Amino acid sequence: CYAEARPKLRGPKGEFLAIRLFKDNPGSLRPRTCQIEIVDSNARSNSEAWKDGLDCPTILHETMHLLGLSDEYREWSRGANVDKKTGAVAYTTTNADKGFTAYDCRAFGPPDSLMVDQGEAYDSAALTRILGIFKRTPKRPSLLYPAQFNTIIAPGCGAVNKTYYACAKDAYSTSLKAYGKGCTKNKPGACRSAAWVGQFGYFKK
Repeated sequence: CYAEARPKLRGPKGEFLAIRLFKDNPGSLRPRTCQIEIVDSNARSNSEAWKDGLDCPTILHETMHLLGLSDEYREWSRGANVDKKTGAVAYTTTNADKGFTAYDCRAFGPPDSLMVDQGEAYDSAALTRILGIFKRTPKRPSLLYPAQFNTIIAPGCGAVNKTYYACAKDAYSTSLKAYGKGCTKNKPGACRSAAWVGQFGYFKK
């Protein structure tokens, strides 16, 4: 999956990002390891538990979490459910359609962002196979938007990633109206637009 995605893991200046797996070799210089559990094929995958038979776009999405990117989609599958007797709040699938969605403080990305809809991202970057061949006309040159790419290659660098970090800060926060702890106040105005992850300028191949 990583090898297939590599031609489309590109930065704003045309750089390539290569993802490699390292074998566990105690004593050697290597990146921090992440243990991934393989779970039942009916389960919902997350960055630390991948369902059996996971497709390549989702593997890449979950890998990007491990490299520092946050989710950018509307969480329609989890909503607050309040116990009328005790007042206890639990997030289940039952009330998501009633406006009590979890993580509603999140800054939302473009519909074809890898962190919104990985299938749509693959389509836009011409990585979806149709009858065994790839689409030939990409809508965009990379699976990663510029701010996403920069966050991966310059982790912790506030000078480069100031807007991304400010907007991604609330990715897993829920508003008071949805029975959460509330959203960060005074977020940059850029967070209200999907353009907070950057925009593409086509670069030379």
